[in-house]
Amino acid sequence: MVRIIHLFCLASAFCTLTLYAQNATNRPTGFQGSESPDKLLAVFQITDSQQRVSELCLMSLNSHSMNQSFPLSSRVQAWNNRQIQTSFIWSDDSAAVAFEVTDGTNSEAYACARSKDGTFKAVNLTPTVRGSSLGVMGRPGRDYVRSEHRPMKWGIWSAQYGRIGIVRSQFWDNNGKRYTVSGPFMITDNGEVGTQ
Repeated sequence: MVRIIHLFCLASAFCTLTLYAQNATNRPTGFQGSESPDKLLAVFQITDSQQRVSELCLMSLNSHSMNQSFPLSSRVQAWNNRQIQTSFIWSDDSAAVAFEVTDGTNSEAYACARSKDGTFKAVNLTPTVRGSSLGVMGRPGRDYVRSEHRPMKWGIWSAQYGRIGIVRSQFWDNNGKRYTVSGPFMITDNGEVGTQ
């Protein structure tokens, strides 16, 4: 039953994406998605029956098939859908996409990259970049009341490290002071994520 609902959502989202690509003035309210630079792939959000964003999907625009699903964390799924904004950054070769999902106060970062076998691997970057950034600052996470993690750009593919990108993490303490750390993340060909 759940799979049928998702397939129906995918078909609806594709029609919406096609409409948006053809006529930007007819863009539906609340639709958020992004096409790859080569116009062969698209990422868009799927909402559940309560209109909460439950996942993002990567879809082939040629075959209309879903290449990868990005299940979002329970934290993101609990956010009010009307407040959620999503921003996307594609690699120049359309082989990877990173995105930020935010409720206007906090945000999480996700990425998806094509592996050697041609499949796409999706990862939640947030736990890795959060831990790495807190380590750089030398303070525990409990010292902060708010955090944002935004992918900034993709670098080159490396045979040693895989796909490399940059994420900017920002943290706010109880006094409203902001701390910013930017650093690289890597996604290996088997979908593992790491930082330097």
